[in-house]
Amino acid sequence: MKRLFLAILVVLGLGMGASANSEQCLSGQVWSPDRGLYLCVTIASMGGYKTATIFKHDKAIFEVKDVTAFFWVSNTAIIYSVSPIYGLPGIFIFDTGTQKISRVVCPKVFGQGYPNGADYFVLSSHNESDGTITFWHSPNVELMNKLLPESRTVRIRDSDPSCLSPKFRPSIR
Repeated sequence: MKRLFLAILVVLGLGMGASANSEQCLSGQVWSPDRGLYLCVTIASMGGYKTATIFKHDKAIFEVKDVTAFFWVSNTAIIYSVSPIYGLPGIFIFDTGTQKISRVVCPKVFGQGYPNGADYFVLSSHNESDGTITFWHSPNVELMNKLLPESRTVRIRDSDPSCLSPKFRPSIR
């Protein structure tokens, strides 16, 4: 059965030090299945990119910039996709219990303008029964108007070993 805890993102502004009420969050507070954590998506006042922040007891514990979509996959884990424009591109899983981030799908196209990768990713679904995700992928954000993104499906546990890179340093609060 597909879980569609997907939040299509559009928000106001929020700082990392504050708690987030539902009026500040683009799609309201998006709660984990057990309601122990919530995620709030806001739009940066400069740049217009979307930032997703996870809160525990109204304290920010994790933040990711330029998020394109996300799903809670358990009470303590979230899977999310990131654009290459302001963020580190790819599809990631963050486990709030272990504070571990794993990149499940990484970019394959690199260039002078996008040294961390030019690929554009947007999650579209998560299938809980077989552990797969489906996402839209465009190999180069600069060519998105010319190339149609393709839909791909991968198993979450089959993370791409080529994604392990010393450049990969997302922020954990």
